[in-house]
Amino acid sequence: MPHSISDTWVMEIPIDPKSREGQKKMFAAIGVLIAEDASLGSHTDHESGQTILMGVGEDQLDVAITRLTEEFDIDLNVGAPTVRYRETISREVEINYTHRRRSRGEKEFAFVRLILSPDESDAGCRFENQADTSEVPEAFVSAVEAGIHSVLRSRPLAGFPVAGIRIKLIGGAFDPTESSTDSFEIAARCAMREGLRRGGRKLQEPIARVEIVASADCTQRVIGDLFTRRGVVQAEKMLGAKNTISALVPVSTMFGYTSTLLSATSGRGQFTMVFSHYQDVPPPIIDPDNPDTFPSDIGMHA
Repeated sequence: MPHSISDTWVMEIPIDPKSREGQKKMFAAIGVLIAEDASLGSHTDHESGQTILMGVGEDQLDVAITRLTEEFDIDLNVGAPTVRYRETISREVEINYTHRRRSRGEKEFAFVRLILSPDESDAGCRFENQADTSEVPEAFVSAVEAGIHSVLRSRPLAGFPVAGIRIKLIGGAFDPTESSTDSFEIAARCAMREGLRRGGRKLQEPIARVEIVASADCTQRVIGDLFTRRGVVQAEKMLGAKNTISALVPVSTMFGYTSTLLSATSGRGQFTMVFSHYQDVPPPIIDPDNPDTFPSDIGMHA
């Protein structure tokens, strides 16, 4: 089963087979769907054990689940679809962290210096080792990286994936008798958590490029609806009696859009939606400095 996470997957939905027998069938069936449509993906949630089906839109996920249940005859429990928000930091921070303790009569020591900085050029989190081997021997660098990635996997801020951060190991210190890979991994985990807390966290949402084809007499209704969804119209192109409208729209506002468009266009409108980019969630919607405004169900389709 694929386990990689892509920014092109901006919606996800948890699914579970209702029987053990359905587990293998489900995994095999998802493999078939992904082979036919590379814009689908899946991974396993490490906390719940649920399989998470990921895609680029609500309709695509609906079709995939319909095929799993009807075509492949799998009885599923299906959760609510949610938007794949992500978190990042807004400023560069330097963290110096010393791990020192006695465990089972043995002394442990590790010191690491990390710099965390925003990285708009890379959607993921990049680790770079710039420490001199006299400060952090090569044998301990991999432990530092492992500690950093364990924190990122745990979604430590508000339960959303962490992305867009450049992490540099710039120095540290070790003791020949008290340092170990475990002590450096612990030091890196603690330094990373502190860096994320001090880095001015912010929430980002996926933005989709939406292209709508509708008759000219429906244009104003379509555009008016896009404005209510925080959409920004980029272009319009008339071709005969049809108008093609291109807009950038937050994915979280696009739930239920198929029925809305059909209603606004008397059943004749069509649209496509592809991932464009991530951008900061506007302050009136959420306050990144107040943890109480990070609800766990943000972006959930009711």
